[in-house]
Amino acid sequence: MKEVTSYLLEKRVLENDTLYWITKHRKWCKSYGTTPETIKFNEVIVYVEDLTLQYQNQITVNMILRQVKWYYEYLLEHQKIKRNLFDHKYLAKEKRRIYAHITSLMSVPNRFDK
Repeated sequence: MKEVTSYLLEKRVLENDTLYWITKHRKWCKSYGTTPETIKFNEVIVYVEDLTLQYQNQITVNMILRQVKWYYEYLLEHQKIKRNLFDHKYLAKEKRRIYAHITSLMSVPNRFDK
């Protein structure tokens, strides 16, 4: 983690909670049965869905994803991965779709209530 911290300081993107979100993402990967080096795009989508369900705020989810993206930039620069799946070009369309779908589900009344 020291190397990641130095990288983030060098790039001037280290914020107060960046390392917290990176650590939390790494724990999510472990619980999901993957690693940051082997994560697939479908698993990234599940991660975004989990964040959206948990925080229910698009601004918060985007902030978390931006901070996790810097960790993947580090991995890419050190040739541990071949492409950054958290890059905006991959996730922009999916984030909008996920957020719209989840917010529409939240606004539907519970059909099982009587």
